[in-house]
Amino acid sequence: FCFRVLYIYTLPECEHDTSDNKMLLKLLLVVLLTLTLTQVSNGNKAKEEDGDLRILYVVTSSSETNKDGSDRLSGTMMRVVETTINSMISFGYSVDLYLILSYQLSEDRETMIRTRLPRSVGLEIWNSATPFHIPENNKQRIRQIPKTLARQHRFVVRDKLFFYDMFVVMEDDMLVHGEQIQYHLHLSEQIENLKRAAPESLNLPVGVSTEDLFYGNVTKQQVSHLWPGFLRTEILQEGSVSQEELDEIPVDSDGLFLNASVCCRMPNKPNPSGDSLMVWETGVAGLSVREIPELGWVVFLEGPSTTFMQPKGKTTGSYFPYDDYELTRKPIIYPHKHFMGQTGGWMATRKQLVDLHIDLCQGGFFPPYYEPNFFNDGLWGFNSGVEYWSGGIQMWTERCGCNMQRVVPLKDFSAALLYHTANNKQLSIKQHRRVLASNLLGQLNTLIKAAKRAKDRNVRQENKKGN
Repeated sequence: FCFRVLYIYTLPECEHDTSDNKMLLKLLLVVLLTLTLTQVSNGNKAKEEDGDLRILYVVTSSSETNKDGSDRLSGTMMRVVETTINSMISFGYSVDLYLILSYQLSEDRETMIRTRLPRSVGLEIWNSATPFHIPENNKQRIRQIPKTLARQHRFVVRDKLFFYDMFVVMEDDMLVHGEQIQYHLHLSEQIENLKRAAPESLNLPVGVSTEDLFYGNVTKQQVSHLWPGFLRTEILQEGSVSQEELDEIPVDSDGLFLNASVCCRMPNKPNPSGDSLMVWETGVAGLSVREIPELGWVVFLEGPSTTFMQPKGKTTGSYFPYDDYELTRKPIIYPHKHFMGQTGGWMATRKQLVDLHIDLCQGGFFPPYYEPNFFNDGLWGFNSGVEYWSGGIQMWTERCGCNMQRVVPLKDFSAALLYHTANNKQLSIKQHRRVLASNLLGQLNTLIKAAKRAKDRNVRQENKKGN
């Protein structure tokens, strides 16, 4: 218990601690893990003795009904929850469910939920979880802050950290399949292996920085900021169409296949078409590519800005083919709301969460949250909204964030899509932002081929200089 208190309540104030202090804290965490992982948490059913990966699946729901009065809980949410859990179990994972609700669930509704879950799945519910706040200008008033319901999962994950191997935290209409879990775990393992082998620094020519490179070795510091990337997608509905005019990078499908069933299959629609998927929170103009040892050529989603990264050397350079195509406009430079690519949730292993909290996130990943990085424990300010907390933006933004650079190997593009089952963003997003996922995949292939040509030119020039 003392170790838990030390871990949870002192680390957010230690962002300026020395490396020795952080190593001591990590050592204490190892001791804590050894002590706690042999315990069984009351109410947690996820199996430990058979070696299954134990996942805590956390779902946040802000409304029991939809805007049209239909039943969101038993319809939208439970269809997603059932499909997600059954898919995870089919991959051999042990799963428990934790619901964070803005409303009070009746006994009948709770019984309905339990009867629709497999018997092996544990269930806990946090009713009426919306935070309250006392305004500075009116101490006599207590008010709810609905948008910060999205923050509450941090308390749950913090308290359950030592009883699960992985945490999948999603909004109530976001579907996750076992393929997404596998993708995250496999890419995370590759990144961790790369980090262990990466050098502390690179021997570069005078005037060349690590941020200038888009191929070759990366430093240990740079690798520590790489993170498996995801993009939200929807299935185009009848009458909804994608952009008419593509961004100015041609589509080169070259035998690539977008497998929509990996991300978007549902019991009533097991084989959706890859040509029906659209993304709206990014586009080729907000993406770039890089070759990384062991990973090959990967796509960089919009992420950290070198302007705010301190110390220098954490960001990783990438490539966009300005010289290969006559663009009438350059890609929009980060940050831009049309290319932020928030994902409606996030997933991470226990080790990744410890690293985020201790080493990577300004002000820590878990509560409590202190000034100057957060105001009123994260209830107010630019970093208090749904997108910041549950959309994952804290992880890859530079301001009071964790500065992670999301990467997606092109071969894993299908698994890097998360299905927004409400399919309602296409109704409010302008048509020019509705990008067919298959077109985006082909455009990214074009970027990689252009980057390979640029690499070949650079290598030839370097060889000439060497001769």
